[in-house]
Amino acid sequence: MDGKLSTNEYQYQGSKNGMVLGATLGSDDVLYLAIQAPSAGWAGIGVGGLQMNGSRLFLASILDGKDTFIEKAGVGHFY
Repeated sequence: MDGKLSTNEYQYQGSKNGMVLGATLGSDDVLYLAIQAPSAGWAGIGVGGLQMNGSRLFLASILDGKDTFIEKAGVGHFY
């Protein structure tokens, strides 16, 4: 995590409700994600399903210069 979301850094870049998402599927078949949110604390995104159940959830936070990243699996309405 580098804490930056630069213009043209990702193949896809979109925004909604003040949040910006960047995504690239690399030639190594790795999905690279970036999220920028106008808030303090946690930001996250879920991919892979129309509902939370079965989706992969990516949660990240940068607080006091310390970055934290968690990946979870959606189960029902929870993770």
